[in-house]
Amino acid sequence: MAWGAARALVRMARGLERMPETRRALEEGDVSMSAVRVLASARETDPEAFSRSERELVDAARIHTMGDLQKVARTGGRPRSGRRPWT
Repeated sequence: MAWGAARALVRMARGLERMPETRRALEEGDVSMSAVRVLASARETDPEAFSRSERELVDAARIHTMGDLQKVARTGGRPRSGRRPWT
């Protein structure tokens, strides 16, 4: 495994320690590793806001395509109002 890939997996594993809903959904097979990467990125962007709305974000990860989740992450999840949907 390449150094960069290993580092990314370690960072995601450490993030999962503070993402109980995400970790549970991953363990139960409800979300993919790709979805977890997107959610971990959202948590890194704004940990407090993510923690308040982790359950809703995990639910979104269960039903949306990775393209849609990536779009939210790329734009910071800001709809036209300028707010992140999880704040």
